[in-house]
Order: sequence, then C-alpha cells, then structure tokens
Amino acid sequence: LHDGVQVELSTHYHQLVIEVATTFVALARWHGLGIEPTLVERLAHSLSFSLWMQHPDGSMPLIGDSDNGDHRPMLALGAELLDLPELRWGATLGRAGAPPAAPARHFASSGYFVLGDGWGSDPATFAQRQHIFYDCAQLGAGSHCHYDLFNFTYYAGGAPVVVDPGRYT
Repeated sequence: LHDGVQVELSTHYHQLVIEVATTFVALARWHGLGIEPTLVERLAHSLSFSLWMQHPDGSMPLIGDSDNGDHRPMLALGAELLDLPELRWGATLGRAGAPPAAPARHFASSGYFVLGDGWGSDPATFAQRQHIFYDCAQLGAGSHCHYDLFNFTYYAGGAPVVVDPGRYT
C-alpha cells in the first residue's frame, strides 16, 4: 500500500515480502545492477512500517495470519542498504543509529496506528518504552486476511500487557 504496509495486512507476510525485497536489492547492488528508484522508495516505506511495529524487545505484534521471528537482521540490512539511521536504531534496540523524531504514526492507507511515549535515548530506555498498536483497517486483500478488525496490543515495562491480535490465539 502507499503507506508501506503489505496489502494482506499480516505482519508476517509483510516481513516475508521485505526480506525478499531487501535481499534482491542487496544482490542487485552487489552485481552492479541499476535499481528503479520507485522500488527503493517503496522498500524504505515498508521497512519503516516494520520499525514502527517492532516492540521494544525486538518482537512484533502478530497481526492476521502471522508467525513470529527476529526481524532485526532485516532492519539492519535495510539500514545498510538505504543509509537510514532510524532502521539501525530499531535493529540494534537503541545501541546505534538515531530514533525517529515522532512518538506516534498513522499509516493512513492501511488504517493502522502506532503510538508510543518515545523511542528512548539508549538501550535501557528503548527497552522500557511503551508501544501501542491499534488496527482500524479494512480486511486485507488475499487469502491471509482475517476478521481481526479493531484489535490492539499494548507493550509496557519490558513486556506485553494486552495482546489482542484479533486471531484468538
């Protein structure tokens, strides 16, 4: 979508698409192939969404048809490929790079909101920050969408407090 969120509105499938895209860009650059600027711009938006969705411990809310995994290596590769210090901040859990300027973001095309009380100034404050994800989206396209409307997750004090990913488990 225009805001960088994968069209199926599933965090797992979003990450899978980005992993393939970042690997493609890395290999194309390694071989000296030109890359369409629009692809790089869309990849940056998609990686930004992953950064915003990431809980302070590096995990992600499991929205839709999702499985969990460690996406910090993908953020690190994105930071290297696109020279984005915000991605490095998320990949290192606040050890390197620079945090985003805003504490909250609305992903208008997807209907997602991510709210927080900041990004921390070091690994300790990064780990203790609050993170709220709120889903005001329509159903995602494709076969991986679920009736998970108006779900939310709340992470605070270093752990999940409320987990309502909209899929019962």
